[in-house]
Amino acid sequence: MRTIFSIFFLAAWVLAHYGCGGAPGASTQAGNPQSGKVEPINVVVVLDLSNRLVKTPGQADKDQAIIQSALKIFDERQKRQAYITSNDLLRLVVAPQPDVPTSANDSMRIDMGEKRAKVGNKSLMGLPKFKAERERFERSLSRLYEQALAQPFTGADLYTFFCTELPRNFADPNRKTKVLVLTDGYLEFDRAYLSRRPDCTYMRELDKMRREKDNWKGRFDKKKLGLCPCPAQQFSNTEVLFLETAPLFKGASVYEFPIIEHYWTTWFDSMALPASIEPYDAMVSGIEDKIRTFLQ
Repeated sequence: MRTIFSIFFLAAWVLAHYGCGGAPGASTQAGNPQSGKVEPINVVVVLDLSNRLVKTPGQADKDQAIIQSALKIFDERQKRQAYITSNDLLRLVVAPQPDVPTSANDSMRIDMGEKRAKVGNKSLMGLPKFKAERERFERSLSRLYEQALAQPFTGADLYTFFCTELPRNFADPNRKTKVLVLTDGYLEFDRAYLSRRPDCTYMRELDKMRREKDNWKGRFDKKKLGLCPCPAQQFSNTEVLFLETAPLFKGASVYEFPIIEHYWTTWFDSMALPASIEPYDAMVSGIEDKIRTFLQ
């Protein structure tokens, strides 16, 4: 009798993970009850390593805690797919700064679509592969923030990232792309660099909008301050979440976050790119809930 039950539960497990007639590696998800497949996701964590790290005490440590939360949620997702059947991908990239392109590092990449990984003399797959790649990721993450604190970037060019780098290097036609951005929300640079850029590729007249107070949106519309949509880009099957948007001058300008949020949402809406701009949150646990909802 025990043997019969063992065979029954083994057959049930195989059907749950591979489907009737399915092949190993096919994914499964509750979101599609007819096919029983999980839609693989392509998670791109984008870091703004500008002087926000030094302006806000403890921001570097908090960033790393947030990224650890994303790793934890990504791990939970892999566990539900028994690790071996998942085709999810997670990468961490540093947003470009003036005259420096987006920085990506293979050591901060976990690709569950690659079923085997060589670690030392061993070829790993499934859970052991995931653990080895996560440990490598975490070591590289710590080194990255040590370097960033020693020499903060002069700005994070998120406009160039979305218009050029994302569609060219980080989108994935076979996976739903989830872009998670850690940034204070400001798209500003020094004057020398701005003189070489089109006006609609950075945030303008923030000081004047602050002085307008509750009439700031009138100036935004009248002066046509919105960012230009990316040229000929299609962001199908892509979603964006901004975290840690930290408005300056909070005491003097209660409209600061609405201004920054409006800049980004107007731009994303113009490209039909679903995006949520979340304000700075002191509690990492609250941020983790937002990430979990976003990565469902």
